[in-house]
Order: sequence, then C-alpha cells, then structure tokens
Amino acid sequence: MKFRSVKLGDWFGLQKGISYTSANLVASSDTGLLTINAFHLGGGFKVGSEKPFSQDLHPDFVLNDGDVLFAMTEQDSGLLASPLLVDNNLSDFETLTFSLDVARLVPKSDSFDARFVYNVMRIPAFRKRAAYGDTGSTVQRLPYEALAEFEIPMPDKRVQRAISDFIELIDAKIQLNVQLSKTLEAIAQATFKSWFMDFEPVIAKARGEQPEGIDEQTANLFPSAFEESGLGLVPTGWEWVKVDNLLARCQVKALPKSTELQNVGATLVLEQGGSMVAGFVNQEATVSADSKAPRFIFGDHTCRMRISTLSFCVFPNTIVLESKLVDTYWAFQATKGLQKFESYRRHWMELAQKSVLVPSVSLTKAFGSVVMPLYAKTDALLLENRYLAELRDSLLPRLISGELEIPEELLGE
Repeated sequence: MKFRSVKLGDWFGLQKGISYTSANLVASSDTGLLTINAFHLGGGFKVGSEKPFSQDLHPDFVLNDGDVLFAMTEQDSGLLASPLLVDNNLSDFETLTFSLDVARLVPKSDSFDARFVYNVMRIPAFRKRAAYGDTGSTVQRLPYEALAEFEIPMPDKRVQRAISDFIELIDAKIQLNVQLSKTLEAIAQATFKSWFMDFEPVIAKARGEQPEGIDEQTANLFPSAFEESGLGLVPTGWEWVKVDNLLARCQVKALPKSTELQNVGATLVLEQGGSMVAGFVNQEATVSADSKAPRFIFGDHTCRMRISTLSFCVFPNTIVLESKLVDTYWAFQATKGLQKFESYRRHWMELAQKSVLVPSVSLTKAFGSVVMPLYAKTDALLLENRYLAELRDSLLPRLISGELEIPEELLGE
C-alpha cells in the first residue's frame, strides 16, 4: 500500500531555539541545553551531551517528552536534518531547552503522530533529500522554508502509531541494554573502590576476620596490615607508581573526523566526547582488543575514559592505553577520573605525572578476572544494540513506504 505524501509545513510549524553566549554555560544547573552536539548522526539523543545552562527561560522554550527536534546545521557530515526525540527520563536535568541551531517540530493538528515524523527522518533517503534536495549539493545550514516544503508520507494515524509503537519497542530494548551496561560498569567500579580505595579486605584481615564476598585464594593476596608512606597509611607492600611508568601509550592512526559513520558497521569507533562511542565504520580496526587483552582510551581534551574488549578505531585526540606492569582492567579503574577536566586543552602529560597506589601484580590480575565478564557483557550488549539498530533501520523504510503492511488486529482504535 502506497501512502499519500504531504508537505511537512502543512501539518507542523518549526520553532527556532534560543540564542546564548558562553556566559550562559555554567558549571552546574537544573536546566540542560540541547545543542547540535546532542544529535547522533542519522537521529537519536546523545545521552549526557546536555550543557548546564543559566538564563531566564520562557515557558515556550521548555522541551517536553515526545518533542521532535531537527539538526539545522551541518557540524559533521550526515548530521543535517537528523532528528531527536526528547525523553526527559534519559536526562539528569530537571528542565531541557534547545539552541538556535536546533528546530522543534510544533504540531498544527492531531492528525500526525510526531514520533512517526521522527522515524521518517531517521531513514537516510528522506533525511538526505530534506537536507540536500534533488541536486545533492552540500549546504551548511538547512533553511526552515526548505524543511517546511519537504514532503513525507502520511498514512492513517492508526498506522502511524502502530509503526511508531513497533519501532519504539526496539528502541526501548536498546536503551535497556544501555542501562544494564551502566549497571555492570558501576559494579566493577564499586568492587575496585572496596578493594583498592577503602581497603575493606585489608581492614577485615587486620581485625582477624575473613573478607566478605571474596574467595579464600583472593583474600590471601591482600596484606593484613598497614604501613606509613609519603602519602599516609597504605596496605603493607603496596607502592605509589607514576602513571607514566604504569601505562603504555599505543601508537595508532586516528580516523579523520569527516569519516562516514554509521549506526551499524564492522568496526567500533571510539572518540573522546559524548558517550565515547562515535558509531561504526566498515573498515579494519586499528586497535586490537579482546576480553583477555583489553585496551582503553583517554580523551586528551576531555579526560573521559572507556575500556573496550572489542577491537576498534579512534578519532583524533583519543589516546589508546594499556598497562605496562599490571592487569589492564585494574590500571583502567585506577586511572579513571584521576585527571579532571579543567579547560579545553591537552591533559595527557598532566595525567602521566600523577601517581596511583599499586598492589601486587597477582592481586591486580585477580581483580581483572572478577571484572572481565562484566566488561565482556557490556561490549556484548553494545554489539546486540548494533544488530537491533540494523534490524530497526532495515524495517523502517519498508514500514514507512507501505511495503510491509501492519495487520489490522495490531492497529487498535
């Protein structure tokens, strides 16, 4: 069944976001600003990309759940006309607003499900035609008039809702996997803190008690007393080691930022900003990694860090690291967050001069064996999300075009 086409502007208005200066970007705020950086290429919300924002905000510029936004400037290749569906549950901010390089879709009637428009614009053929027209010529900014004149299919609203509900199930599973990954990472971090920052097993042994939640073989690797060091009391035998002596910097060739990223592809691409997962490319990895020999990255400008059990590529200013002396999982946890972002400059040399308290190599390996399944599962979920996104992206064009019909019993009222 072929659906009729209508002009977007006949059914929706397009609202420009707010202008601001650097003075409006603050260290902490209840309001988060969504800019062009909040969009995934091709569509979607980059969780954690919001900027703390301070300005008297008119209610007309407050975003609501279900609002659809469009990227109106071409910051990266393929970004123009990418859509974003607002979900306040994904943000830590109480209120969200949007910047001038972003447009909000404002319904003129209830005949269109805004989620349906969001899903239409996730299809590359529609997005590229909206952004570049029939000529294919590149533009840096999408005129509001051009987007209003753009034609999209308009099935019956029951069909719109059914398509959106089905795609939303896949998106929800993807988001559930993201949340599970965060939980697994939190467990690994909590274990590190208990063992190597709060020294709970050492304290227990000093009291003549058996450390809780640790098998006997691992417990035997912990000392049972403390000794003085230049930085205070530390477990006996543990030493302060400079990061530069602990980590080895892997020399790899970075991908150009203009690389054509995809939601699916053969090789993971990591970057120093946002969620640190830039996307995928269909080329060989430049960094080899697996669960027994992971590698991790440090954002030279952002100080963000991520470990990977999957082989990957990186964007510029993303430093790839492994451990020289101890287990790499342990080294990742020991150095994560050690260097704080202070300004947009290079931070690696500062991190390299800091020191961490290092236990025996055997104990770091014991820790690595505990958290390895957690990180392996995290990356397995990342791959599952890649396949789910591939399924979603292959079904969407067929559903939107009417090639795949929704059974009548699933259409509802």
